[in-house]
Amino acid sequence: MNLFTSLAQTLCFNRIGISEPSRVDGSNLRNTTLKKTLKATCVALGVAIGAVLGLNISAAHAGTVNGVTCNPYRYLYPSDGTAYPNDFATASQTDVSGHLYVCSSTLTHTNAQTILTRVQTIPSGALALLKSRSVYYFYFANRMDNNNYLKGAAPFSGFSQFQTNTARCGKTGYGYSTITKSSVIASSIFDKCSFSVGTTPPNPNIGGVTLHESGHAFDFSIASISPNMAVSPSTSYAFSDVVGNVSGSTQTAASDFYYLDSGKKNHPLPSACQVFDSAAQSALELDLGGPNDLGETVCNGNTENPDFTGMENTSIAYKESFYFLGGGSSNSELFAQLFAKGVGTIGSPDPTPFVDSVIQNGSLPCSRLTVNQYISTQTPPTTAQLQAAYCFIPTAADWDR
Repeated sequence: MNLFTSLAQTLCFNRIGISEPSRVDGSNLRNTTLKKTLKATCVALGVAIGAVLGLNISAAHAGTVNGVTCNPYRYLYPSDGTAYPNDFATASQTDVSGHLYVCSSTLTHTNAQTILTRVQTIPSGALALLKSRSVYYFYFANRMDNNNYLKGAAPFSGFSQFQTNTARCGKTGYGYSTITKSSVIASSIFDKCSFSVGTTPPNPNIGGVTLHESGHAFDFSIASISPNMAVSPSTSYAFSDVVGNVSGSTQTAASDFYYLDSGKKNHPLPSACQVFDSAAQSALELDLGGPNDLGETVCNGNTENPDFTGMENTSIAYKESFYFLGGGSSNSELFAQLFAKGVGTIGSPDPTPFVDSVIQNGSLPCSRLTVNQYISTQTPPTTAQLQAAYCFIPTAADWDR
């Protein structure tokens, strides 16, 4: 793989999964210029990726690769039905027609079945899109096994974005060719997480991580059927504006970040305790934390803790949940978590209780409206829907670029 292809993947894809926060300055909450410049670069380089790789997507590989053995789920558990992603034609060990693989003999049926059932509970329209785009699911013991297997297994071995040095509990990758209009998408769930401090705790919630990674896969699935294949809903100009265009917002057409600091029509400025309440960050969220994460609850009941007194809500979001609420490249993580909250029950323990509380409190109404509309129809919200919610209204073209 040449340098040009690697550069394209670094710019466009190294932020996927509960894994890889891309550190940007806090001004990115209110400034989309850098994002738009990178977007244009990604689109141009996406064409180059297809030309260089000449992608030819084949069936996923089952067997042993680089010391890691992946078996078809149906081969291991033939009584668990045949619905996607367990849609293997037979229960043979060599059948690679399906889309769910279990990649260690130490992994339990219970956890593997959780991945299967959580995917199958995704609403029918969104699930049909994942199936039509042949999204694969892998259950690995850990991040190292993910890397070792997918770097050697076709068709994933042609793309570096299926490997990761920073993913914590899961990883989703997307490779495509604009020449052949082919794509491959795979979500991996790790039985043990890999934290930045060097610890490897058990995955706190296999089902919750599965839904989050499915959010990335869904995002990429829409990109894979778009004209240039490089633009997903979460990376579009439009979603960036719905989340964080402050300078262009008004009280009757407000982005979520504008609303958090200024309120909007029929919705007064929320207090910090209304936005963040007393939710504490999980160990996973702390490990994903931004550079200035204070690692404490914002409020004690209805009383704001002194460390946050006088701070704008968006500034608190940047400090306490940069990975999801940092703007810019963080929008992909926010989209995936909004998807997870929109399609099913995260379950207990919640792996990301802080950001989930912000979502549940109604503090991101326009972002949530957008993702829920994609889940329902696989299309962006209409102008009428955004107007009714007093949300920022992007141009029609900005949903596709």
